[in-house]
Parts: sequence; structure tokens; C-alpha cells
Amino acid sequence: MKSEQRSFGAVLRCEQCGAVRSTLSVRDWSTYQSEHGERTATLNDPGFLPSPSVDEANFISRTGFCRACHAATTNESPGSTFTLNFVFGTRFLGWSSQCPKCESVVRWLWFWFVIPLVPLGRYRIKYLSEGLVTDRYIGRRAL
Repeated sequence: MKSEQRSFGAVLRCEQCGAVRSTLSVRDWSTYQSEHGERTATLNDPGFLPSPSVDEANFISRTGFCRACHAATTNESPGSTFTLNFVFGTRFLGWSSQCPKCESVVRWLWFWFVIPLVPLGRYRIKYLSEGLVTDRYIGRRAL
């Protein structure tokens, strides 16, 4: 078994069949083995990536953000961004402060008319899906 880090925490991947198991469901690291009889990673193994606590993982699944990112933001949403012919509208610019727990980033929301004209605020954004033209995200205003 090989430990990997995902957005919701650490997982174990079987090197023979590729099956993935969440570490949140494994209660006793010392006795857990895969179907193939391989020993799993333990907390003392080098390269083991610790998963967030169950409480933290539940908080992330409910809100989309870890407790630290949630506390550093307000409930104000950026709303939806729009552009008309990629000339006029609102868009996010910049990319900083990616959180290792919830993978959210801080971005600036700008009003555009050909070029960015007016900054409308800083928001912590968590992308749910990214596309060529549209993105799905949740966001909160950064303090």
C-alpha cells in the first residue's frame, strides 16, 4: 500500500490493483492489511502524509473550507462572475495563499472593461470544477 494526499485527506492505494481506501476508515493502522496481504503505511513510515482529523474532514465537507480559512473570511459571497464577449464584466485575477488542507486560494475580483479597472475585493475561492469557459466555485470574502 502506498499513501497519497488528496483534497479530503490521505488515502491508501494498492500497488497491485490500484484500489483506493480512505485513511479515515482505517481504525487500527498496525493490523490493517490489503486484500493482497501487503502491510499498510504507518504513522512512523517516511513519506506518510497525515490526514486531517475526522472533525476537520467533516467541517471541510460541510463548508468547503478548513477551519482556518473559514475563520479568516466572512460570509459575503463573490456572486457569479460574468463577461460579455470577454470585454466587459467581472473576473478573478491573481492566485496566492493556497491552503494545503482545503486547497482554496485567495484571488482578487475585478470589474473589467477591456482591462481590469476596479478591484471589487479579495476572496478565498474553492474551485469545484474548472472548465475552458466556465468554472464552478464557492467563495468567501477574505479579511
